[in-house]
Amino acid sequence: MSKQRLHHFDVIKGIAILLVVMGHVLIMGIHDIDKAFLFKLIDKTHMPLFFFISGYFTFKTTENKIILPNISSRFKQLILPFLCVSALWTLYFPHSGLESPLSSSLSGLYLDVWKNGYWFTLCLFELVLIYFVLAAILNKISNKIISVLLILLTFVALVFVSYIFKSNITNYLSLELVVKFMPIFIIGALSHKYKDKFDEIISNNNIFTLSILIGGITLYYTCYFWEFPLILKQFKFITTIIYQICLIVITFNVIKPWAKTEFAQEKPSWFIQKLQLVGKESLAIYLLHYFFLFPMTWLRQPMIEMGLGFVPLLVVSLITAIMIIAITLMVSHIISKSKYLSLILLGKV
Repeated sequence: MSKQRLHHFDVIKGIAILLVVMGHVLIMGIHDIDKAFLFKLIDKTHMPLFFFISGYFTFKTTENKIILPNISSRFKQLILPFLCVSALWTLYFPHSGLESPLSSSLSGLYLDVWKNGYWFTLCLFELVLIYFVLAAILNKISNKIISVLLILLTFVALVFVSYIFKSNITNYLSLELVVKFMPIFIIGALSHKYKDKFDEIISNNNIFTLSILIGGITLYYTCYFWEFPLILKQFKFITTIIYQICLIVITFNVIKPWAKTEFAQEKPSWFIQKLQLVGKESLAIYLLHYFFLFPMTWLRQPMIEMGLGFVPLLVVSLITAIMIIAITLMVSHIISKSKYLSLILLGKV
């Protein structure tokens, strides 16, 4: 069972990192077509999957106590490559030919909330730190209501600090993004804690159908919220969480039985094996793929003339992303031969 679970998580990570690269092909390669529905769909899909999975595997327990994550190990895995690779990226970016308005200085990169694209590793590490503190306190609290209130108060405090007292410090820490993805990270941890119930939910056909309907409605609202002027903008945050939950149900309902069937065979299909490989190397791909993005601005006008159509953008971004991932994996394989370079550039502890 654990191997089956590992297989489908790897496959989902493989799909998610493929979407990440596709999104960057569109927004950084072709550039300035972020109004396309495909880009909006990709943007709302890949990171919730990664943060959910990260929360799921961060949660570990024994004898009714939560095992605290190894902060030193996570620092080496996430922050060390974040600092090293992002610094290299600022040096390389001016020579990349890309038109994206990214910073070519370290001060500009770290002050930017999105960190030139390298925000994920920083925010994930911060969420692990928050989880560490919460878990240490929750281990001493037996009352479930107090435990829930503690998590909610922590979240409210982060919202208050990141939005009310917004400053350079909140930008350096990318706290807005930490707040954005903390709910799905915590939901991931809770899904592991109550994994039997989670498996029951994702395999329920009625819940699956409802998730498609509600997920479609909330996705449309979060993508085009300005079309609903009578609804408060603050409602977008709630609908985003609802959409992300629906996304998790849909994704795991589809991928888990498929992966289980495939890996039950003596020889799984080539396609799912490659997705699993890409999933296992998702962190390395995330860290390195920026260096292999290239200008495709000549495609912008034709795509605009086609109304930023879903199919042409899908074909172009998918084929290009597959090529970039293949090159990234080859470079990652070479780097991994060095224990020290593998640590500082790939996060492999």
